[in-house]
Amino acid sequence: MSATPKTRRQSPWEKFLTFFGDIKIYPHPMFIVYDPGSYRIEGPDLREILDTLQPGDILLRGYDNYLDGKFIGGTFSHAGFYYGEATDELDKPLARAGQQDNGKDWFTPGKQMVIHSMAEGVFMEDILTFTRCDKIAILRLPERLGKQTEQKVQVGSTETPDFSPEEERIYQALKGGDTVASANVIAQAKRLALAHLGYAYDFGFDFETHKSFSCTEFIYFIYRCVCPFVDIKLVEQSILFLSKKVLRPDDFLKTNLQQVWVKK
Repeated sequence: MSATPKTRRQSPWEKFLTFFGDIKIYPHPMFIVYDPGSYRIEGPDLREILDTLQPGDILLRGYDNYLDGKFIGGTFSHAGFYYGEATDELDKPLARAGQQDNGKDWFTPGKQMVIHSMAEGVFMEDILTFTRCDKIAILRLPERLGKQTEQKVQVGSTETPDFSPEEERIYQALKGGDTVASANVIAQAKRLALAHLGYAYDFGFDFETHKSFSCTEFIYFIYRCVCPFVDIKLVEQSILFLSKKVLRPDDFLKTNLQQVWVKK
């Protein structure tokens, strides 16, 4: 796997997008408001979410009034990977070597952890923090995956390594008409997620290389060997002023993933 750049100074464009993502808008004065609380996902919702979640689930998150969500379009504006329990003993050794950039340890142990990519990069966060929002969807791989298409997911340019041996084994089995247990796919996705902690955020939304990750690109990358078999595909569309072949969070709702819990 190619080495990731170390933490670096943000460009003016990246600083603008980071600022842009923290702005909320309302139809009545004051039009632009800082609002750190009052989310629609409440206690009863959280209890259902905690009872429903399984490691490997894809989480979609949305807010009612954040400005960046208006430009991303759709119901949801962010995606994350539910890792489950992460321990120093079993999981931290699988996190990427040299992950302490500028003194920051990107691995965070906990009972119910999410790995996702935001402006600060790919990091781990408790599910209770991740779900401070207005909308949530929980999506899940089918228990067993089967052949849907023979078109291989595009995994990157010649600068980026192709599938790992385990990813290639899963992909070839599905392409050949066999079925694969989702547990095997999730185990591989968890290894990839840990190995890419601390990678920078992809402010350019470039899905063809994987040296940095937007939130949906991270999900696409760790599940890339099965994307064609659950109908996850890139679509040419405009996102935050840029026309790119990308995935929006809502695009995951149009796939063969199971929607096991949704509040819009």
